[in-house]
Amino acid sequence: MLAQSRLWGGLMAVGGLLLGLLCALWTFSTAASGGGRLLGLMFVIIVSLPLLAGGAFLFLRGQQEEQAERDVAARRRVLESESLSRAQIADRLARQRDRLQAVLQAALPASNPTSRLLLEDAMARLDGVTGALRRTSYERVGSFDALAADASDPDTVRSIDAALESSTRVLEDQVTSLTQSLASGQPEPSLINRLSGTIARLENATNERARALTAGEQKALPTAAELLRGVQPTGVHEPSQFAQLKPNDALSYEGEDYVVSGRLEWSEGATVWYSYLLGGGQGETWLLVEQGGTQLSVMRPVPVPEGIGNPAVTVEGAQWTLARRGTATVNVSSATGSRGGLFVGYLRYQGAGGFVWIEEWDEGPKAMLGVSEHPESIELWIR
Repeated sequence: MLAQSRLWGGLMAVGGLLLGLLCALWTFSTAASGGGRLLGLMFVIIVSLPLLAGGAFLFLRGQQEEQAERDVAARRRVLESESLSRAQIADRLARQRDRLQAVLQAALPASNPTSRLLLEDAMARLDGVTGALRRTSYERVGSFDALAADASDPDTVRSIDAALESSTRVLEDQVTSLTQSLASGQPEPSLINRLSGTIARLENATNERARALTAGEQKALPTAAELLRGVQPTGVHEPSQFAQLKPNDALSYEGEDYVVSGRLEWSEGATVWYSYLLGGGQGETWLLVEQGGTQLSVMRPVPVPEGIGNPAVTVEGAQWTLARRGTATVNVSSATGSRGGLFVGYLRYQGAGGFVWIEEWDEGPKAMLGVSEHPESIELWIR
Protein backbone atom coordinates (compact mmCIF):
# COMPACT_ATOMS: atom_id res chain seq x y z
CA MET A 1 0.00 0.00 0.00
CA LEU A 2 2.81 2.39 0.90
CA ALA A 3 4.77 1.42 -2.23
CA GLN A 4 1.68 2.20 -4.35
CA SER A 5 1.44 5.67 -2.77
CA ARG A 6 5.01 6.40 -3.76
CA LEU A 7 4.42 4.99 -7.28
CA TRP A 8 1.31 7.05 -7.92
CA GLY A 9 2.95 10.11 -6.42
CA GLY A 10 5.93 9.71 -8.72
CA LEU A 11 3.72 9.19 -11.76
CA MET A 12 1.62 12.26 -10.95
CA ALA A 13 4.72 14.41 -10.45
CA VAL A 14 6.32 13.23 -13.70
CA GLY A 15 3.00 13.59 -15.58
CA GLY A 16 2.49 17.10 -14.26
CA LEU A 17 6.04 18.06 -15.21
CA LEU A 18 5.74 16.64 -18.74
CA LEU A 19 2.33 18.21 -19.24
CA GLY A 20 3.68 21.56 -18.14
CA LEU A 21 6.64 21.33 -20.51
CA LEU A 22 4.43 20.35 -23.44
CA CYS A 23 1.99 23.16 -22.73
CA ALA A 24 4.80 25.67 -22.43
CA LEU A 25 6.41 24.56 -25.70
CA TRP A 26 3.09 24.62 -27.49
CA THR A 27 2.28 28.07 -26.11
CA PHE A 28 5.56 29.70 -27.10
CA SER A 29 5.61 28.02 -30.53
CA THR A 30 2.05 28.81 -31.60
CA ALA A 31 0.92 31.91 -29.66
CA ALA A 32 1.45 35.02 -31.73
CA SER A 33 0.59 37.60 -29.08
CA GLY A 34 1.47 38.29 -25.49
CA GLY A 35 -2.10 37.62 -24.44
CA GLY A 36 -2.05 34.16 -25.98
CA ARG A 37 1.18 33.30 -24.24
CA LEU A 38 -0.19 34.54 -20.92
CA LEU A 39 -3.27 32.39 -21.39
CA GLY A 40 -1.07 29.38 -22.12
CA LEU A 41 1.04 29.96 -19.02
CA MET A 42 -2.11 30.22 -16.89
CA PHE A 43 -3.21 26.87 -18.29
CA VAL A 44 0.16 25.42 -17.32
CA ILE A 45 -0.18 26.81 -13.79
CA ILE A 46 -3.79 25.63 -13.36
CA VAL A 47 -3.31 22.10 -14.74
CA SER A 48 0.35 21.15 -14.41
CA LEU A 49 1.42 22.58 -11.07
CA PRO A 50 -1.37 20.89 -8.99
CA LEU A 51 -0.41 17.54 -10.51
CA LEU A 52 3.25 18.19 -9.79
CA ALA A 53 2.58 19.32 -6.20
CA GLY A 54 0.14 16.50 -5.49
CA GLY A 55 2.54 13.91 -6.84
CA ALA A 56 5.44 15.27 -4.80
CA PHE A 57 3.26 15.24 -1.67
CA LEU A 58 2.18 11.62 -2.19
CA PHE A 59 5.76 10.56 -2.92
CA LEU A 60 7.21 12.21 0.20
CA ARG A 61 4.29 11.06 2.37
CA GLY A 62 4.84 7.51 1.17
CA GLN A 63 8.51 7.72 2.19
CA GLN A 64 7.58 8.97 5.66
CA GLU A 65 4.98 6.26 6.12
CA GLU A 66 7.43 3.57 4.99
CA GLN A 67 9.98 4.82 7.53
CA ALA A 68 7.31 4.87 10.24
CA GLU A 69 6.31 1.32 9.34
CA ARG A 70 9.94 0.19 9.53
CA ASP A 71 10.28 1.88 12.93
CA VAL A 72 7.14 0.14 14.22
CA ALA A 73 8.37 -3.21 12.93
CA ALA A 74 11.75 -2.70 14.58
CA ARG A 75 10.13 -1.68 17.85
CA ARG A 76 7.88 -4.71 17.71
CA ARG A 77 10.86 -7.02 17.18
CA VAL A 78 12.63 -5.43 20.13
CA LEU A 79 9.54 -5.81 22.30
CA GLU A 80 9.06 -9.44 21.32
CA SER A 81 12.69 -10.19 22.19
CA GLU A 82 12.38 -8.11 25.36
CA SER A 83 9.22 -9.95 26.37
CA LEU A 84 10.89 -13.36 26.03
CA SER A 85 13.98 -12.27 27.95
CA ARG A 86 11.87 -10.61 30.62
CA ALA A 87 9.70 -13.70 31.12
CA GLN A 88 12.77 -15.93 31.50
CA ILE A 89 14.30 -13.64 34.12
CA ALA A 90 10.98 -13.43 35.96
CA ASP A 91 10.81 -17.23 36.14
CA ARG A 92 14.35 -17.41 37.53
CA LEU A 93 13.58 -14.79 40.16
CA ALA A 94 10.40 -16.62 41.14
CA ARG A 95 12.45 -19.78 41.72
CA GLN A 96 14.83 -17.84 44.01
CA ARG A 97 11.86 -16.48 45.90
CA ASP A 98 10.60 -20.02 46.45
CA ARG A 99 14.05 -21.08 47.65
CA LEU A 100 14.05 -18.24 50.18
CA GLN A 101 10.60 -19.34 51.31
CA ALA A 102 11.98 -22.85 51.93
CA VAL A 103 14.88 -21.38 53.91
CA LEU A 104 12.48 -19.30 55.97
CA GLN A 105 10.18 -22.23 56.72
CA ALA A 106 12.65 -25.01 57.33
CA ALA A 107 16.25 -23.96 57.77
CA LEU A 108 16.42 -20.58 59.47
CA PRO A 109 16.66 -20.82 63.27
CA ALA A 110 13.47 -19.64 64.92
CA SER A 111 15.55 -17.61 67.39
CA ASN A 112 16.68 -15.22 64.65
CA PRO A 113 13.81 -12.76 64.20
CA THR A 114 15.83 -10.03 62.49
CA SER A 115 17.05 -12.48 59.85
CA ARG A 116 13.50 -13.64 59.34
CA LEU A 117 12.37 -10.04 58.85
CA LEU A 118 15.13 -9.48 56.30
CA LEU A 119 14.14 -12.62 54.39
CA GLU A 120 10.46 -11.66 54.44
CA ASP A 121 11.38 -8.24 53.06
CA ALA A 122 13.55 -9.84 50.36
CA MET A 123 10.72 -12.16 49.34
CA ALA A 124 8.19 -9.32 49.17
CA ARG A 125 10.52 -7.24 47.00
CA LEU A 126 11.22 -10.19 44.72
CA ASP A 127 7.46 -10.65 44.34
CA GLY A 128 7.25 -7.03 43.21
CA VAL A 129 10.07 -7.35 40.68
CA THR A 130 8.72 -10.64 39.32
CA GLY A 131 5.23 -9.22 38.94
CA ALA A 132 6.53 -6.12 37.17
CA LEU A 133 8.63 -8.17 34.75
CA ARG A 134 5.69 -10.36 33.88
CA ARG A 135 3.64 -7.33 32.87
CA THR A 136 4.26 -5.83 29.46
CA SER A 137 5.39 -2.24 29.65
CA TYR A 138 3.13 -1.05 26.84
CA GLU A 139 0.09 -2.31 28.72
CA ARG A 140 1.01 0.16 31.45
CA VAL A 141 0.65 3.11 29.08
CA GLY A 142 -2.50 1.90 27.37
CA SER A 143 -1.45 0.92 23.85
CA PHE A 144 1.42 -0.10 21.61
CA ASP A 145 1.41 3.32 19.92
CA ALA A 146 2.20 4.97 23.27
CA LEU A 147 5.65 3.43 23.30
CA ALA A 148 8.61 5.76 23.00
CA ALA A 149 10.24 5.99 19.61
CA ASP A 150 13.63 5.15 21.09
CA ALA A 151 12.30 1.74 22.14
CA SER A 152 13.43 0.58 18.71
CA ASP A 153 17.05 1.00 19.80
CA PRO A 154 18.10 -2.54 20.76
CA ASP A 155 21.24 -1.36 22.54
CA THR A 156 19.22 0.26 25.32
CA VAL A 157 17.20 -2.87 25.98
CA ARG A 158 20.26 -5.11 25.71
CA SER A 159 22.16 -3.10 28.29
CA ILE A 160 19.22 -3.29 30.69
CA ASP A 161 18.87 -7.01 30.04
CA ALA A 162 22.57 -7.43 30.79
CA ALA A 163 22.13 -5.66 34.15
CA LEU A 164 19.13 -7.82 35.00
CA GLU A 165 20.95 -10.98 33.94
CA SER A 166 24.02 -10.10 35.99
CA SER A 167 22.02 -9.29 39.14
CA THR A 168 19.93 -12.43 38.70
CA ARG A 169 23.07 -14.59 38.57
CA VAL A 170 24.41 -12.87 41.69
CA LEU A 171 21.11 -13.49 43.48
CA GLU A 172 21.13 -17.17 42.52
CA ASP A 173 24.67 -17.53 43.88
CA GLN A 174 23.74 -15.71 47.09
CA VAL A 175 20.70 -17.90 47.70
CA THR A 176 22.81 -21.02 47.06
CA SER A 177 25.46 -19.80 49.51
CA LEU A 178 22.80 -18.98 52.08
CA THR A 179 21.21 -22.43 51.74
CA GLN A 180 24.59 -24.15 52.10
CA SER A 181 25.51 -21.99 55.06
CA LEU A 182 22.31 -22.82 56.90
CA ALA A 183 22.62 -26.51 56.05
CA SER A 184 26.09 -26.56 57.61
CA GLY A 185 24.66 -25.29 60.89
CA GLN A 186 26.75 -22.11 60.79
CA PRO A 187 24.60 -19.44 59.10
CA GLU A 188 26.31 -16.21 58.11
CA PRO A 189 24.08 -13.15 58.70
CA SER A 190 26.09 -11.19 56.12
CA LEU A 191 24.72 -13.45 53.37
CA ILE A 192 21.20 -12.31 54.15
CA ASN A 193 22.31 -8.68 54.34
CA ARG A 194 23.75 -8.86 50.81
CA LEU A 195 20.40 -9.89 49.36
CA SER A 196 18.99 -6.40 49.89
CA GLY A 197 21.62 -4.70 47.73
CA THR A 198 21.20 -7.25 44.93
CA ILE A 199 17.43 -6.88 44.94
CA ALA A 200 17.82 -3.08 44.88
CA ARG A 201 19.85 -3.43 41.68
CA LEU A 202 17.14 -5.65 40.21
CA GLU A 203 14.52 -3.04 41.11
CA ASN A 204 16.55 -0.25 39.52
CA ALA A 205 17.08 -2.23 36.30
CA THR A 206 13.37 -3.10 36.14
CA ASN A 207 12.44 0.57 36.47
CA GLU A 208 15.02 1.56 33.86
CA ARG A 209 13.49 -0.96 31.45
CA ALA A 210 10.05 0.60 31.87
CA ARG A 211 11.46 4.11 31.43
CA ALA A 212 13.31 3.11 28.25
CA LEU A 213 10.12 1.72 26.74
CA THR A 214 7.95 4.69 27.69
CA ALA A 215 10.27 7.68 27.23
CA GLY A 216 10.73 7.99 30.98
CA GLU A 217 7.03 8.32 31.70
CA GLN A 218 6.49 5.04 33.54
CA LYS A 219 8.16 3.04 36.30
CA ALA A 220 7.60 -0.65 36.71
CA LEU A 221 7.70 -0.58 40.51
CA PRO A 222 5.76 1.94 42.61
CA THR A 223 7.41 3.89 45.38
CA ALA A 224 6.26 3.57 48.96
CA ALA A 225 4.32 6.80 48.58
CA GLU A 226 2.61 5.45 45.46
CA LEU A 227 1.68 2.28 47.32
CA LEU A 228 -0.12 4.49 49.82
CA ARG A 229 -1.78 6.63 47.16
CA GLY A 230 -4.79 8.34 48.69
CA VAL A 231 -3.12 8.38 52.11
CA GLN A 232 -1.83 11.81 53.04
CA PRO A 233 1.55 12.13 54.76
CA THR A 234 1.01 12.67 58.47
CA GLY A 235 3.86 15.14 58.88
CA VAL A 236 5.58 15.32 62.27
CA HIS A 237 2.99 17.07 64.35
CA GLU A 238 3.14 14.38 67.05
CA PRO A 239 6.46 12.63 67.85
CA SER A 240 4.47 9.73 69.26
CA GLN A 241 3.51 8.81 65.68
CA PHE A 242 6.99 7.39 65.21
CA ALA A 243 6.33 5.00 68.09
CA GLN A 244 3.08 3.85 66.48
CA LEU A 245 4.40 2.68 63.13
CA LYS A 246 3.43 -0.81 62.00
CA PRO A 247 4.31 -3.13 59.12
CA ASN A 248 3.21 -1.81 55.71
CA ASP A 249 3.36 1.83 56.80
CA ALA A 250 5.91 3.88 54.90
CA LEU A 251 8.26 6.82 55.24
CA SER A 252 10.41 9.04 53.05
CA TYR A 253 13.95 9.91 54.11
CA GLU A 254 16.73 11.66 52.14
CA GLY A 255 14.81 11.37 48.88
CA GLU A 256 14.17 7.65 49.20
CA ASP A 257 10.94 5.84 50.09
CA TYR A 258 10.80 2.90 52.49
CA VAL A 259 8.12 0.48 53.63
CA VAL A 260 8.11 -0.66 57.26
CA SER A 261 8.83 -4.39 56.94
CA GLY A 262 9.14 -5.23 60.62
CA ARG A 263 8.84 -3.74 64.08
CA LEU A 264 10.82 -4.64 67.20
CA GLU A 265 9.47 -3.38 70.52
CA TRP A 266 12.13 -3.32 73.23
CA SER A 267 11.25 -3.02 76.90
CA GLU A 268 13.55 -2.92 79.91
CA GLY A 269 11.71 -2.13 83.09
CA ALA A 270 9.70 1.04 82.46
CA THR A 271 11.77 2.00 79.42
CA VAL A 272 10.34 1.17 75.99
CA TRP A 273 11.85 1.87 72.59
CA TYR A 274 11.33 0.63 69.03
CA SER A 275 13.37 -0.33 65.98
CA TYR A 276 11.85 -0.68 62.51
CA LEU A 277 13.26 -2.55 59.55
CA LEU A 278 12.86 -0.29 56.49
CA GLY A 279 12.40 -2.23 53.28
CA GLY A 280 12.89 -1.00 49.74
CA GLY A 281 16.20 0.80 50.11
CA GLN A 282 19.66 0.12 48.74
CA GLY A 283 20.66 -1.89 51.79
CA GLU A 284 19.55 -2.95 55.25
CA THR A 285 18.25 0.13 57.07
CA TRP A 286 16.69 0.51 60.52
CA LEU A 287 14.91 3.38 62.26
CA LEU A 288 15.49 3.53 66.01
CA VAL A 289 12.80 5.39 67.97
CA GLU A 290 13.47 6.36 71.59
CA GLN A 291 12.05 8.71 74.21
CA GLY A 292 8.49 8.31 72.94
CA GLY A 293 9.41 9.38 69.41
CA THR A 294 11.40 12.51 70.28
CA GLN A 295 14.77 10.82 69.65
CA LEU A 296 15.21 9.25 66.20
CA SER A 297 18.20 7.51 64.63
CA VAL A 298 18.84 5.78 61.32
CA MET A 299 21.03 2.67 61.59
CA ARG A 300 22.84 0.52 59.05
CA PRO A 301 24.76 -2.71 59.73
CA VAL A 302 28.54 -2.80 60.23
CA PRO A 303 30.90 -5.71 61.00
CA VAL A 304 30.73 -6.80 64.61
CA PRO A 305 33.76 -5.27 66.37
CA GLU A 306 36.19 -7.23 68.49
CA GLY A 307 36.04 -6.92 72.24
CA ILE A 308 32.29 -6.52 72.69
CA GLY A 309 31.68 -5.50 76.30
CA ASN A 310 35.00 -3.71 76.65
CA PRO A 311 34.94 -0.05 77.69
CA ALA A 312 35.77 0.92 74.10
CA VAL A 313 35.65 -0.67 70.64
CA THR A 314 36.89 0.32 67.19
CA VAL A 315 34.39 0.55 64.34
CA GLU A 316 35.26 1.96 60.89
CA GLY A 317 38.53 3.32 62.21
CA ALA A 318 36.99 5.32 65.07
CA GLN A 319 36.88 4.74 68.81
CA TRP A 320 33.53 4.28 70.51
CA THR A 321 32.96 4.35 74.27
CA LEU A 322 30.50 2.09 76.10
CA ALA A 323 27.58 4.20 77.32
CA ARG A 324 24.89 1.68 78.12
CA ARG A 325 24.24 -2.05 78.21
CA GLY A 326 21.48 -4.31 79.42
CA THR A 327 18.96 -7.01 78.56
CA ALA A 328 15.55 -6.23 77.11
CA THR A 329 12.41 -8.16 76.26
CA VAL A 330 11.72 -7.94 72.54
CA ASN A 331 8.43 -8.39 70.71
CA VAL A 332 8.77 -8.81 66.93
CA SER A 333 5.99 -7.94 64.47
CA SER A 334 5.92 -8.32 60.68
CA ALA A 335 3.32 -8.47 57.95
CA THR A 336 3.12 -12.25 58.43
CA GLY A 337 2.71 -12.36 62.20
CA SER A 338 4.33 -11.59 65.53
CA ARG A 339 6.41 -13.23 68.22
CA GLY A 340 7.13 -11.99 71.72
CA GLY A 341 9.02 -12.72 74.90
CA LEU A 342 12.54 -12.78 73.44
CA PHE A 343 15.37 -11.82 75.78
CA VAL A 344 18.12 -9.94 73.96
CA GLY A 345 21.22 -8.29 75.31
CA TYR A 346 22.25 -4.93 73.91
CA LEU A 347 25.15 -2.47 74.12
CA ARG A 348 25.38 1.15 73.03
CA TYR A 349 28.72 2.76 72.30
CA GLN A 350 28.85 6.53 71.81
CA GLY A 351 31.22 8.51 69.63
CA ALA A 352 31.60 11.82 67.86
CA GLY A 353 29.86 10.61 64.71
CA GLY A 354 26.88 8.96 66.37
CA PHE A 355 26.73 5.60 68.11
CA VAL A 356 27.27 1.87 67.62
CA TRP A 357 24.30 -0.31 68.55
CA ILE A 358 24.99 -4.00 69.25
CA GLU A 359 22.32 -6.66 69.74
CA GLU A 360 23.26 -10.02 71.31
CA TRP A 361 20.95 -12.64 69.80
CA ASP A 362 21.21 -16.34 70.58
CA GLU A 363 22.82 -17.09 67.20
CA GLY A 364 25.34 -14.27 67.52
CA PRO A 365 25.75 -10.49 67.84
CA LYS A 366 24.61 -7.91 65.29
CA ALA A 367 26.20 -4.46 65.08
CA MET A 368 24.83 -1.27 63.51
CA LEU A 369 26.13 2.25 63.14
CA GLY A 370 23.55 4.91 63.97
CA VAL A 371 23.21 8.65 63.41
CA SER A 372 20.61 10.93 64.98
CA GLU A 373 17.97 12.54 62.77
CA HIS A 374 15.44 15.32 63.28
CA PRO A 375 11.78 14.31 63.03
CA GLU A 376 11.31 17.00 60.38
CA SER A 377 13.65 15.12 58.03
CA ILE A 378 11.37 12.07 57.90
CA GLU A 379 7.94 12.08 56.27
CA LEU A 380 5.48 9.43 57.41
CA TRP A 381 2.81 7.65 55.38
CA ILE A 382 0.55 5.73 57.75
CA ARG A 383 -2.30 3.53 56.57
